[in-house]
Amino acid sequence: MKRATFGCLMAVFFGLLSARPAQANIGGLLDYIGGLSGPGPFFPGYVFTIDVVCMEARRGAATDEALKGNRPVATVSNLWCPGDLRLPRQSYGFLAGWYHTDEPLPDAYVYSQEKLLLSQSITGTMLAMTFKTTLPFTTSQALLRSVDIGATAGALIFSGNRFDTFAVPVLELPRVAIRPFAPGACSKGSCPSGWTRWDLVEVTVGLRVIGGVTSEDFGAAPGVRSGLHFMKELSVGVSRKF
Repeated sequence: MKRATFGCLMAVFFGLLSARPAQANIGGLLDYIGGLSGPGPFFPGYVFTIDVVCMEARRGAATDEALKGNRPVATVSNLWCPGDLRLPRQSYGFLAGWYHTDEPLPDAYVYSQEKLLLSQSITGTMLAMTFKTTLPFTTSQALLRSVDIGATAGALIFSGNRFDTFAVPVLELPRVAIRPFAPGACSKGSCPSGWTRWDLVEVTVGLRVIGGVTSEDFGAAPGVRSGLHFMKELSVGVSRKF
């Protein structure tokens, strides 16, 4: 079984800031990066994550009996993470995201007449490794199935007709996934061991740090340069354990 998260319902990014003092040309670039949302200004991007290996408890009668007797449960390494959602676990996996914009870059980005004839569309593809863990210092089955905290590290790859494909590093820390309706699967402090429809909706919040870029990276004339970009993230999607 695989546990996959599809962030396909919407992606809302806000609060984009620069590590350097604000400048008009840089501000325009940051607005652009924050606007990587989909084909046209209103179509959402897509993010997909999958847990590959988990340190978790096995599901089954032995775990059920241990929980009833309030005894510790051993954790094992599981491929595709089919373990018990009532107990602490850690997971390692991958994230892939796709963002697209047809909006132009700021006027500070000066293109040759030849490049102006080419499409201004730009696509960003994010590829990263992920780590997640359940909440520490709690034995609440409802909380353990409802919240994951972790981080991602990888690259954001930009491609378009006006420039050569290039990549910048990306770090998300923290990355917090909340399944707000998951406690609805529980009764009197006891929860099912596997996925239920109550776990479907997942809200992700965090801070995304994107490496700096230049106007030359996007095929424009030299002169525009930015530092690191710090972007708050809020997205809503669906989570499914197969």
